[in-house]
Amino acid sequence: MNEKIKVLQILGYTPHFYGSLEEYFILLAKKVQAVEGQYVFLTPKEPLLLVKKQLQFFGAEVITLNCRYPLDISYYYKLYKLIKNMKINVVHTHFTIVGILGCLVACLASCPVVIRTKHGLTKNVPKRFRAKHYYFKSQMFSSFFVTKIIAVSDAVRNDLIETGIKPEKIETIKLGINLDKFLNNEDNKVDELRKEFNLDNDTCVIGTISNMYPVKTVDVFIKAISLIKEKIQNLKVIIVGEGPCKPELEILTKKLNLQDCIIFTGYRNDVKNILKIFDIYVLSSRSEALNFSVLEAMASGKSCIAPNVGGLTEIIDNGRNGFLFQPGNFKELSELIVRIFADKELKEKFEREGLKSLAEKFNINTMVEKTVDLYTKELKFLVKNSSNLKNKNDQ
Repeated sequence: MNEKIKVLQILGYTPHFYGSLEEYFILLAKKVQAVEGQYVFLTPKEPLLLVKKQLQFFGAEVITLNCRYPLDISYYYKLYKLIKNMKINVVHTHFTIVGILGCLVACLASCPVVIRTKHGLTKNVPKRFRAKHYYFKSQMFSSFFVTKIIAVSDAVRNDLIETGIKPEKIETIKLGINLDKFLNNEDNKVDELRKEFNLDNDTCVIGTISNMYPVKTVDVFIKAISLIKEKIQNLKVIIVGEGPCKPELEILTKKLNLQDCIIFTGYRNDVKNILKIFDIYVLSSRSEALNFSVLEAMASGKSCIAPNVGGLTEIIDNGRNGFLFQPGNFKELSELIVRIFADKELKEKFEREGLKSLAEKFNINTMVEKTVDLYTKELKFLVKNSSNLKNKNDQ
């Protein structure tokens, strides 16, 4: 293939911290540079300086294009001009209505390869919510002008097929993380965090990292803690994150008399280090496509408990590398937490098998390789077809 890839990565959000997804974008820039391609990273606002510098280090051009609201016509007009002027031949979009409309604009700008990554599940969106119903319909609409839709898990792939997307339109590329990054010891930072949260050496620490939205059902986790507070000595619970449900979760904590046990940290940019002070990681969502925080907790060598929903069943093999519980069942969740604390061998088994699972199935380098392979494969296919058509016309 003589034509070099020129990738435009369109985000519907601005990276304000350096997490596993941001590392994926950076490693994509590195890989595209390795194949002598061009990589352009587009965000609605100025990204975290560290993310920007890392992208630029690997030859990426970082562009901020202000998007005032999802249907900002001026944004999409500028995006159209950008694709045309830079002669972009691969557009890859993520998240929200900006990602969906970005695909349409790319199509109108005659970009040969248009790819959209689907990070979440659609089938659980209640149709009675009109705005969400339109979002549901937009998934089908967007499929008509994308080359491929990347599903981040088998659960997302199945969900897309159930909504009417043709299987051949879908490429499954599972989320991956950098194991080495999480296994590196930073004892001094861990010690600082233990002091910050008043944790003794014998404190049992359970934690979760979550955006506090209704779908995350953090209240299930809090209710489970209320059942085991007296069963586990010197227990501390750390809840990391922000969101609209936070005030009511704080009220629930006080109502259950757990304010001395539960710590709400708010937003943190040192999640990698916070994970190291946990003994058990818990996720209590009612719906998940896949989940970076569970992968990151496993990569930190932690025992994990998560609901038996969506792509989480692809991460956790119940009883082998963690526990699954029925979503919403806080009694079952509480019992599983107690089981892990009561059985040191089980806890160590989960930690060991969790790391093994990640190395085998959720490697970030594999995720990057498959993504760039998809770019080049689709571009080669289109170039070949275009050449064949030209030869026929010449005859």
